[in-house]
Amino acid sequence: MVKLTIDGCVEEVSEGISIAEACETTGHGFPDIFRRLEETLRGVLRLSFVEIRGRDGVFDAHSERVTEGMEIVTHSLRLDKIRDRMLRLTLASHPAECAVCEKAGNCILQEACFAFGLMKGDSIGRSPSECEKVETGPLVEMHPSRCVLCMKCLNFMNDVAGTPELVVSGKGSLTRISPFVKGAFSSPISGNLIDLCPSGVFTDATSKEMFRPWQTERKKTTDVLDSFLPSVIMEVAFGRIVKVEADFTSRDGCGIISDRTRFGSDGLSSGRIDRPYIRVDGRFRECSWTEALMTAASRMQSAPKGKVAAFAGSTADCESMAALADLMKILGSDNTDAGSFYARVPRSAGRWRFCNTDFSDVAKADALLIIGSDPEREAALLNAQIRRNVMPKAMIGSRTEQNYAYDCLGGSSSLLDGILSGEHPFSSVLKQSRFPMVVAGKTLWSRGDAPFLFQKICEICFRYGVVKEGWNGFNMTGISPGMLGASELGLVKTEPLLPKARSGEFDVVYLLGEDRLTRSDMGDTFIIYQGMFASETAMGADVILPSASYAEKEATYVGAFGKAKSTSAVLPLLGQSREDWKILRALSEYLEKPLPYDNLAEIRDRLGALSAVFMPLTRTEEAVTSYGSEGVLLPEELVCESRDIEDNEICRRSASLRALKKVWKVGV
Repeated sequence: MVKLTIDGCVEEVSEGISIAEACETTGHGFPDIFRRLEETLRGVLRLSFVEIRGRDGVFDAHSERVTEGMEIVTHSLRLDKIRDRMLRLTLASHPAECAVCEKAGNCILQEACFAFGLMKGDSIGRSPSECEKVETGPLVEMHPSRCVLCMKCLNFMNDVAGTPELVVSGKGSLTRISPFVKGAFSSPISGNLIDLCPSGVFTDATSKEMFRPWQTERKKTTDVLDSFLPSVIMEVAFGRIVKVEADFTSRDGCGIISDRTRFGSDGLSSGRIDRPYIRVDGRFRECSWTEALMTAASRMQSAPKGKVAAFAGSTADCESMAALADLMKILGSDNTDAGSFYARVPRSAGRWRFCNTDFSDVAKADALLIIGSDPEREAALLNAQIRRNVMPKAMIGSRTEQNYAYDCLGGSSSLLDGILSGEHPFSSVLKQSRFPMVVAGKTLWSRGDAPFLFQKICEICFRYGVVKEGWNGFNMTGISPGMLGASELGLVKTEPLLPKARSGEFDVVYLLGEDRLTRSDMGDTFIIYQGMFASETAMGADVILPSASYAEKEATYVGAFGKAKSTSAVLPLLGQSREDWKILRALSEYLEKPLPYDNLAEIRDRLGALSAVFMPLTRTEEAVTSYGSEGVLLPEELVCESRDIEDNEICRRSASLRALKKVWKVGV
């Protein structure tokens, strides 16, 4: 321990610590605004200066160590002038346009100006008329003149996104950060620049209005547009979502979110249905919930046994799918299916359906084999971790543009045999690695030889230690949370029901959030549509039951890691729409066969009885068994092209993601 004096007070602190730590532990800490500014503008601005009696100059409190008998001064007229000058120099070229800046009211620079009194007296910054705007695509807008050169954007694009599209030009007071070439950012996580930038250089180009912090309410929830179910904070104003950002306080993510998550929520407000309808004489008529449910129940009761079928879409939550399956069983029908137009992943696949390597564990991997996947588009968050690992990488499948170097081994599925037998050169890389990874794409499940293909992949994983005790390096990407939930509930049939529905085998078809089936697919079948949008499917239905979106209800989804997460209601219910499971519970009353749950807790108990995934504090089983069957692989090449951006109706209706499709040139 050493004795020293801080601002006239004798204190005793541990030996070897910094002056800043000594001040903090003795109650002489610097103002919180100092810490926040220094963390935000790391390497650009330093305010924690002190004077030491008997020594000339001022010293950085974070780098200077305490010594016996040291006399420290943290506040003096001289120090205040230095701090004022440092802040003024930092803001010298920052435009004084707070009245029209998107960051106003939530800006650390603005707080600093008030704290230091820089709003009084001489003005700072350049005139707003001198500020320019640079086009960087349909999602992110750039204002270079606001830059304070903290370099966070440059480091993020180079080190995390892996797309070095920003460069530093000029020198001295003319130093600027600007795009290397004019055009849209190509990274699927470039929207994180909006959160990273402390000075409003990068803003949301899709926002049509500007909201101040006091006009919005920040609510924590889970996003379901990304298969990893990232924790997010949604800012809500006047009954709609105006901003989505990563929840940095959550421990289940990696601190960033994909552009799909950030910008896709605008699809929730496009073409919504807010009241029930029934079709009368070929035309829709608005009706009450009672009339709509009575009409649906009457047709379902009058249909012969086994002639009623139900289909769940990719945005359906687990509570509603469980209630739908129970309702169909009450009617004596087992015709409930999911994934008609998506990856059909059976529950028997176990952990081979999921991403098994946590974000933090990707750094341990020392070899990567990609099979039929486009990680940059299908799993942007996982891909950001993969890019930062310099391990050898190879791909089997059609060549796609990734933000790191890799060897394209070819597209033939026969390459799997060469790797399994050890004849292929890359097999030696896998053999020498301690923690190898395999990333497989959802397109593999759509192939006719999927069971045979996965048998080969499983054998490769077990042979080369991709799956072993203490390590599971197999990762499936791109499957939507709705389809993973349906798979966990056992709703994905071995024999799909869609061909039977198209052949007119069913008298009544119930569509739960399924917007791909249309009247032309089912002929004269009576269609009951329970969903959100006035899609072509809804326009061909006979009864329309409006349901809530994931942002308007508490609902459970299964993420890519095989864990269940719940959303929160951040928006009020739209019009007369209702939560999906409640609609099915009400319908069961009109069928005179009520479902055995009356509240959210009871139906979640039902989920827990169906699968341990839905039970709190329970881990799912490890992938210790193989999956698939022996067979001959098809000669078709493994396709890696991702259409992930349009795999549900919300994304298809999002104007932001439609613009993004043109940039990515996928799903067009």
